[in-house]
Amino acid sequence: MKQMISVYRRKDAFLMHPDSQIGERGVWLAQEPGLGLSFEASDAVLGELVLFLRPHSKQGLPPRDLRSGAPFPLSSIAGVTSWETLTRSSPVMAQVVFDSSGIKLKKCVKDGGGYSPSDDDALVLSSSAVPCEIGKALREILEEKA
Repeated sequence: MKQMISVYRRKDAFLMHPDSQIGERGVWLAQEPGLGLSFEASDAVLGELVLFLRPHSKQGLPPRDLRSGAPFPLSSIAGVTSWETLTRSSPVMAQVVFDSSGIKLKKCVKDGGGYSPSDDDALVLSSSAVPCEIGKALREILEEKA
């Protein structure tokens, strides 16, 4: 089973949420809960929050009506009202993907109104990586210039 967490760098904070997949091959959408963490927090705490969010990422969710927009779990934490506002103030984000081959951390850069995977190779960690290893890898990705 695949699980995914999105982590944004915005000003002096990390913002993160789990993503879940609609249906078997559908789109991945942001899910609750959304969390924020000071950029000064330790790598271990950053990694712990990612692991805390992991069980909230699911696959095979029932279809939903998105005409009123996609879920936005970071609204109150980021102090913004839309994804567009968040992406304008977050130069880079990372996707943390858990699957049978381990933990992949992929840098994504701004691309119009959203993000696209960068040309950089994904960082790959063992599925048994401890929180401080996950946090350190995330920080390395998010400290780079977009």
